[in-house]
Amino acid sequence: MFREQGANEEIMRFFDINWDLISHLLDADGAWQRNSWYQIPEKEFFIKSEDMKIILDAWSGAEGCLATDRILVDGEKVGYMYREEPDNNQDWDSGWRFTAGDESQEYMDDPDHSGIYALNTICNYDPEITELLNAPYGTAYIRVGQRLILDEE
Repeated sequence: MFREQGANEEIMRFFDINWDLISHLLDADGAWQRNSWYQIPEKEFFIKSEDMKIILDAWSGAEGCLATDRILVDGEKVGYMYREEPDNNQDWDSGWRFTAGDESQEYMDDPDHSGIYALNTICNYDPEITELLNAPYGTAYIRVGQRLILDEE
């Protein structure tokens, strides 16, 4: 059933083709390099990183949050913020979510219009939120005029 032979040209060509394919996909500069197919959109942030200040220096909880580009790119104040309990395996997540409050559902459905940021970053955009960050999960604030007030709805 099996024949023992030396290097068979057909098998060697097959091997070479497959080796080239694997190398093309898996090498350090290959097509399947981790996340190489996903390009993070370049954003022109309203506040440059070199202009950020440490505002939230006494915070002891998780520092991650979600915020929209209406705040970080367009420079709008926080118009609506709420805190939800993060998933158990999300140690980075404070539970805080920040929007300008005027985003459409279509805007919110596009993941390129929001991102994960440090709470301190959002405090640089709107320092008023700093005093509200210790609120419990389930709390929401809405901007009315110049102030963020508890949203009881």
